[in-house]
Amino acid sequence: MEDPATSIDNTAVQRQYESLLEEEVEDPHILELQKILPGLPMSRIEKISDEFSRSLGYPSILRLAVALRENMPEAFSPQCLTRKNLANAKHLMAEAEEEGVVDAHLLNGMLRVYANSGRIEPALRFYDTEFKKHGMTPTTHSDRLLMEMLIKKKRISRAFKLKQDIEKDGRSLDLLSYGSLVEHFGKHKQLGSALLLIKECMDVHGSPPGEKSLKNIRLVCRQ
Repeated sequence: MEDPATSIDNTAVQRQYESLLEEEVEDPHILELQKILPGLPMSRIEKISDEFSRSLGYPSILRLAVALRENMPEAFSPQCLTRKNLANAKHLMAEAEEEGVVDAHLLNGMLRVYANSGRIEPALRFYDTEFKKHGMTPTTHSDRLLMEMLIKKKRISRAFKLKQDIEKDGRSLDLLSYGSLVEHFGKHKQLGSALLLIKECMDVHGSPPGEKSLKNIRLVCRQ
């Protein structure tokens, strides 16, 4: 005859293992939401799942908006936001590559993220490799994104090196890129360089850069 105490112990052990197995089984709704909303934190995915479990029909869009929204942390830095933006863009780019829907607009969007982050080497590397990788040529918009980044970072020699490479490929800077260069030289009162670029721009495009770019040049000429 089995000892009652032993029977109770075996039952307790069995329940313990059953509870552990139950914890390991993942909620299929959670798994489905993770596929639909990749990258979303688990805490918010669980909130969304809770909203769907509240009723047999569709949940209130107002309650879903609260569950989906991302609250800003109490303390953050611009560098933190830059890293987050770059991580999100890389994730989107990886998804697009996997689905085979990469186009020039998407590549320029990713290039803009690199340029806005101020990371010169990753931006140049992306510009040099990713367009070729996908069988495309950088557009004038691509050229301008890099040009404006280099000018903002005061890497003028690299900006002119980029200009030479663009011209070797049979393209030319657009009006806005010429305008950024002219505006830079105008701010630094380098009249000779600015005037040479204005003349070149008129030869290429038939018109000078925009008035905003010429404002400082006019002020220097009046002095």
